[in-house]
Amino acid sequence: MKKPHRKYRNKKLKHIDGFVVARVDKRESRLPYDIFLDSLGASKKHAGDPRVGVIVDWLVIPVLISEDPVTLSGRPFPGEHLVHEWVRKHYEPLLMHWNKRLTDTEVLMAVSEP
Repeated sequence: MKKPHRKYRNKKLKHIDGFVVARVDKRESRLPYDIFLDSLGASKKHAGDPRVGVIVDWLVIPVLISEDPVTLSGRPFPGEHLVHEWVRKHYEPLLMHWNKRLTDTEVLMAVSEP
């Protein structure tokens, strides 16, 4: 496995390849992966469908924010069903964040597990 690039260090907000993201650490989500939430969401010119990014082996795999989440890359990964359950559980705050109705801080508080 490749060594992590410095842009993935432990910060909540980051610029990655031109995107601003909020990171949900796997310790906070209780998932096997970190999750990236696009801070610009629907406000981007070519936003596409609402989605989160799942960091698997240093690749970002998009998962649709939906009541019936789907891995958009079509590439299955171990624990995919856990991520889909997490997205389903946090559907409302994730979608509100995508639509700019919640700030990064508010959505991070809403989706972090106690």
